[in-house]
Amino acid sequence: RKSHDALPILSYKYMYEYYSSIDLIPQHYLINKIYSLLLVERNEYALAIEIMRRALSVNPSDIELHKKLRDLYEIEKNKIGYEVESQIIHILEG
Repeated sequence: RKSHDALPILSYKYMYEYYSSIDLIPQHYLINKIYSLLLVERNEYALAIEIMRRALSVNPSDIELHKKLRDLYEIEKNKIGYEVESQIIHILEG
């Protein structure tokens, strides 16, 4: 296994330890965005959605994160969430 393949695993480990130590979801856009994307890689969709929504509450104009959230809603068969995110993306794309 190449050393760069271990980076997401180590990143996830450090992020998990950070979140566990503070026992809450911080209002930090970039931390939440990165952690949510790491959770997606681990197929932890429910928690990824929660963290992603928190990131978007701080920076609602992140269109790429809205697209990822829409994809997660599709995977989770959340039709309302999918439709809402699709409309937000449409508005942001202008």
